[in-house]
Amino acid sequence: MRWTGPSLARLVVELDQAPGIAETAETAVEHAVSAIAATSAGLVLNQSGNPVAAVTTDPAVEELHEFELGAKAGPVMEAFTNRTMVGIDDTAVELRWPAWQQTVVGLGLRTELHVPLMASGNLIGVVSWYHTEPKAFSHDDIAIAELIAAHTAIALHTARTAAVLDEAVDARRLLGQALGILMERHDIEEQHAFAILRRYSQHTNTKLRDVAAQLIETRRLPD
Repeated sequence: MRWTGPSLARLVVELDQAPGIAETAETAVEHAVSAIAATSAGLVLNQSGNPVAAVTTDPAVEELHEFELGAKAGPVMEAFTNRTMVGIDDTAVELRWPAWQQTVVGLGLRTELHVPLMASGNLIGVVSWYHTEPKAFSHDDIAIAELIAAHTAIALHTARTAAVLDEAVDARRLLGQALGILMERHDIEEQHAFAILRRYSQHTNTKLRDVAAQLIETRRLPD
């Protein structure tokens, strides 16, 4: 096995120190490549039930992800949809997705491994490993890949939760400032001021947070 205990410890620390979702994903794929001596790696995130290409270590993988997510067919989509690990020993003889096969062989990628990222019962995304040679990943490599995926899923779930909380706190702060402006300007109570903001939000089909932000910036409600 190429990976060691210190390697895992370093991954956990760096994932924990990553400041956001994008940085966490980048850290994960960087470690993924070296962990099992893959030639490249990539990560797809679950965004409202849809797979979105997040980060790759190679332009060929980026091109393949764009093709596969656009065609909605291939091993990444299989892992994403069914929440199951998908391994391909030789893309040259894989016949389940003909259009994908032509593309992947043309890009020179022969071995693939895709592991879903699960945390708290939720699909966070899929992390993928690639190699230019067929049958490149051993059983030990697969075990390491699953370990990396488990830690990556937790880190991404934590980062996403933190981002949502930060956004909620920021929205509450903006709303409070906007309400204060309306209450002072029109000498009205908070409930009335909130009703005004909500009405503008509904009539303009704009998020309440954005209406509040515009009021704070311009000192006037949108037309």
